[in-house]
Amino acid sequence: MFTNKSFKALLLALVLALSVTLVACGGGDTTVAPDLEPAPASEAIPAPEPAPEPATEAEPTLALPDTYELTLLEWLELYNTGDYVVVDVRRPDELEELGKFIDSININNDNITESPEIISETLGDLGVDKDSVILVHCAVGGRAGRALEHFLAQGYENTFILRDRVYFTEEGEFRYGLNPTEWDRLYTSGDAAVVVDLRRPDELAEDGMLPDSINLNSADIQDNPAIIAETFESMGIAKTDLVLTHCKAGGRAARSDQFFKDLGYEYSFYLDYALVYPEAGSYEYPDWELPQ
Repeated sequence: MFTNKSFKALLLALVLALSVTLVACGGGDTTVAPDLEPAPASEAIPAPEPAPEPATEAEPTLALPDTYELTLLEWLELYNTGDYVVVDVRRPDELEELGKFIDSININNDNITESPEIISETLGDLGVDKDSVILVHCAVGGRAGRALEHFLAQGYENTFILRDRVYFTEEGEFRYGLNPTEWDRLYTSGDAAVVVDLRRPDELAEDGMLPDSINLNSADIQDNPAIIAETFESMGIAKTDLVLTHCKAGGRAARSDQFFKDLGYEYSFYLDYALVYPEAGSYEYPDWELPQ
């Protein structure tokens, strides 16, 4: 039989046992951690696409004439491209006396007539391909015309001859300043789209001017070169047209010529000599006799 004292002792033992059990089970933080969604995998950054290779532009094809015999302007159009070989078929003594184009090749037409293979031998030794553009000239066009068939027969199919006179500077470039015989031949041919008188208006009023010519004062051109293009465009003159210029003695025409060239009028020729007007409607070149 339990006594009151024994009961208290038993109860105390039970309380102590329960306390020990609670401590053993842990009395720490019992907060439940919320469910966390896994962090999304980082998206891979795509590598940049390689830049496309730049398109290679095709080399422009040189437009060749559909005839082998060219006028002065047609021949000059090819000459101004710089993509050619010039063959001079005059005699060596003519080259020494009258000049020649720089870097031109001399094959005497007399030698071509006797031995046509001299063409391929000479050009082959110089590394000139059969498909090269070849510009052939002589003094006035006759010998170049006779040589043409030999160039074509030997496979130089892009050969073009000048059926006209050719002019050289002392430096071996094409000469645009002409003497009276050369300039008058172009003037009287009627091929010029315009003749430009570069003198002052008071000179024109006193001396007169060539029929059908126009006046552009050289002083105005130097102040405002665009006046050339403005005037020509209003007249419908193209940059491929033949233009003749002159002044009183040649100086102003020579100085103005570069303005015409800078604006694209490549086929402008100036009179490098004096021009006077003895009476209305007539003109002459002092101390110069034109060939009959």
